[in-house]
Amino acid sequence: MGLSLTGSLATLFLGVLAMRLVPKKEAVFILGVSRATIDRWRDISGKPKPVKQGVRVYYIESELHDYIMRLTG
Repeated sequence: MGLSLTGSLATLFLGVLAMRLVPKKEAVFILGVSRATIDRWRDISGKPKPVKQGVRVYYIESELHDYIMRLTG
């Protein structure tokens, strides 16, 4: 498993699968919620979970879109 960071874009490689990690600021924009809301979601089941890399917090982009699809689906 390796991590490649390029600016605010991070990609986590797990075998053949690559997942795009987005910073919290971008996740807030994608979800249309406040930073306080996304912070409260950390311990709530079914909500997108953060991925910490050092002091930085990212979210898996596909999980954000999956969450939106579950809400609107």
